Amino acid sequence: MHTLGINLHSIKGLSDDDYLREIAALGFSATFSGVTDAARQAAIADSCAKYGITYETLHAPFSHINDLWREDDCGMLDELLHTVDHCALAGVGIAVVHISSGNTPPPMCDRGFSRIHRLAEYAAQKNVKLAFENARLVANLAWAMETFSPEIAGFCWDCGHEYGFSKGIRFMELYGDRCVALHIHDNRSQQRQSSYGDL
Repeated sequence: MHTLGINLHSIKGLSDDDYLREIAALGFSATFSGVTDAARQAAIADSCAKYGITYETLHAPFSHINDLWREDDCGMLDELLHTVDHCALAGVGIAVVHISSGNTPPPMCDRGFSRIHRLAEYAAQKNVKLAFENARLVANLAWAMETFSPEIAGFCWDCGHEYGFSKGIRFMELYGDRCVALHIHDNRSQQRQSSYGDL
């Protein structure tokens, strides 16, 4: 059964509980958020249960995701493992993960492969599925889709990323059968595109 969800942070100025009550009244049945502190994550989960909202996904941090492919990952793997912990804490079944950023990320390497395998193993232990999201390039995503089984990892399709950053690549034609999450939004304007930084 399909659900209609909206980002937890789409409207400013409301508490998490008030926001979830409002979106439930508007007919939404799911939400997603980034990783917060543990107490807030648990409170969001409680409010979701109260209003009949599925807490569907958590989006992992990605500000320095390319560090996965460097000798020193500067804590990026730990941040991803922490996301899985928060999924388990809040009863969220899917962690959305970027696997590279920008047009010229570091080349894929054994160190990076090892880190992502570690993440996948840890997520499986916690009963959390990874959803690798399309950004600018297809190679890293293709590696993940070919490496991990559908039980371990799926695909998160972001139509705005595809439209703004990777025209000509139709990700749903490539990985639609693995799709477990959708990010649908309008980022046609240069101003909106620039807000994403170096995805």
